[in-house]
Amino acid sequence: MEALRFFLAFAVAVVSLHAALGAFRLAWGEPTAERWAAAGTWLALLVASWVAAGYVVYAADRRSGRVRRRVAVYERWAARRGGKWP
Repeated sequence: MEALRFFLAFAVAVVSLHAALGAFRLAWGEPTAERWAAAGTWLALLVASWVAAGYVVYAADRRSGRVRRRVAVYERWAARRGGKWP
């Protein structure tokens, strides 16, 4: 299940990277508010999917005891979930 979560987040990141680059190219060529909004939305999705993929990898490493230095953002995220790791 963990591998599936990672590959899903990674696939979303790859698709959104492609879409964000295309959207920014269009927005830069003919700048309109809608094009910039679309580009920003794709960029937000790209960042969110990168963070999600990183969280899944961090959680797996933390459970196996391979984390040398804790990442505060991921630790807070897990704390909000009641200390449960995926």
